[in-house]
Amino acid sequence: MSECYPSTRCKTLQAIENWCNGHDQDSLPVFWLQGPPGIGKTAISKSVASYAQQRGVLAANFFFSIRIGSGCSDGKLLFPTMAHQLVSFHPSLQASISATLREDIELPQRSIDIQFRRLFQQPLLFYIQQSLIDQVPCTPLVIVLDGLDECIDHDLMKNIIRNLVAAAPQLHPTVKLFLASRPEYYITSILRNYLQTGDHVYEYDFQCMEWSHSSSDVEVYLRDNLNDIAEKKQWNIQRR
Repeated sequence: MSECYPSTRCKTLQAIENWCNGHDQDSLPVFWLQGPPGIGKTAISKSVASYAQQRGVLAANFFFSIRIGSGCSDGKLLFPTMAHQLVSFHPSLQASISATLREDIELPQRSIDIQFRRLFQQPLLFYIQQSLIDQVPCTPLVIVLDGLDECIDHDLMKNIIRNLVAAAPQLHPTVKLFLASRPEYYITSILRNYLQTGDHVYEYDFQCMEWSHSSSDVEVYLRDNLNDIAEKKQWNIQRR
């Protein structure tokens, strides 16, 4: 899985960066990127994760995929995986999650609702409350989830989405949840219910937003690669 080619998808990436930084849609904790297969959603998600990691704010990420292996399409591994990443992100999260796992060593095998609450929601709420008590700013947290439609258990994924999106407004405004998926009915029916309230989810139609820019992105890619070939072959190509 690769990131976006340099100087392409600029409009979409700028919109997401503005959202991450609270410049646009700053009251909406969830950014949902949707589009048809093969349009480049995973490249966008990889770029978002890379951007957040460079800024030191990538708290967790998970890329669902039916092509890579069974583990990457198993929704039951989502919250244990993210809990492991949260432990590495901040010391207070490490203390909270470690204590939770000591109390219940079978927690990774519990229901998805229990996993969500104890491995994700409660540690984040503890982290936020501790920051308020210590009177220190909450470090921004960006969580990237890609390929929701590639979870093999659709009912499980619906439950995951409901849990995440319903809890998002209860967390600190610096906690940002980025989701990417195909516009499958079982996903859109849930997320668009929250869209109607106007305070949970921002929907970004990738195909619609990037349609007018696709030809210029292709031109950038072809020009750069043809120039590379020309340099290797020592051709003389006049640049515009």
